[in-house]
Amino acid sequence: MRDMTLQAILSESMSDEAAYNLVNFIGTLACTLECIYCDQIDRYHRKVEEEFYDSMAENQWGQTGLICHEIRFKLCLFSKQVYFSMARQPRFILPGQPQHVIQRGNNRQAIFVTTRDYEFYLEKLMDAASEHDCQIHAYVLMTNHVHLLVSPARIDGLGKMMQMLGRYYVQYFNYNYQRTGTLWEGRYKSSLISSEQYLFTCMRYIELNPLRAGMVNDPSEYDWSSYHHNALGKTNPLIQPHLEYYKLGTTREDQHRSYQALFEIPMELKILHEIREATNKCWPLGDSQFKRSVAQELARRVEPVAKGGDRKSKKYLETIKINPV
Repeated sequence: MRDMTLQAILSESMSDEAAYNLVNFIGTLACTLECIYCDQIDRYHRKVEEEFYDSMAENQWGQTGLICHEIRFKLCLFSKQVYFSMARQPRFILPGQPQHVIQRGNNRQAIFVTTRDYEFYLEKLMDAASEHDCQIHAYVLMTNHVHLLVSPARIDGLGKMMQMLGRYYVQYFNYNYQRTGTLWEGRYKSSLISSEQYLFTCMRYIELNPLRAGMVNDPSEYDWSSYHHNALGKTNPLIQPHLEYYKLGTTREDQHRSYQALFEIPMELKILHEIREATNKCWPLGDSQFKRSVAQELARRVEPVAKGGDRKSKKYLETIKINPV
């Protein structure tokens, strides 16, 4: 039977040495690309670097092999840069400061099917929030994703709460629907929000989700949200009102009426975009003063770096605090 290996095929159109080197290059290229997602990237990079310089010193590869090896070395350097640019950034967390959290089903698939699914999720959410000192101010459970407004009392509270909740719910869901594997679309997304400017805006955004999705005509018609507690006064042990909520009125009835009145004001598209952008990209949401205070406290950049533009312009030079000539 004819040898149909890649090297044999290539040998028909080039020298055996060139074919061997090209096959070796293709194999190592595949390995290099795979290492972008591999924890062994540092070790692999050192190995390739050593082989590259050894081959240069000994000149044992031949001209074609040396070129292939040089390309391999440069690709490995590139993969290392890509890998570390993809590394997870720490979340913006300040104890006591609210977080808008979104978690979606993998491939936008349904994560709730029956009434019991919603009930079980809320039960475990309450357990996890209590276990890890997190206050839930608002929530909505949609068919394929959830929104939460949470104030963690500890830096690690939110992460541990979501981990505990996910562990219980995924086991429950997989068992009941005879499935395996992940239920979620990657990590949950979260945005640190300013209580004064965006707390009620974010609560409205969360509880109006079913309305925007065309599932109901009024938020009170949707069973799986905190609107019934925050606006209508229905008892819900999961919800712990934020301090700003108590400022809506001196009595519970006044607070409910004031909260309902907030929903009579249409949400501007600009506000919707700001909330979505901040949450999807995990940036803090608030005015410039709030962002400055977060940046100072956490010693981190709180906004993406501006790209493009005329770097010789007066506006750009003023931005980076350099006086133009």
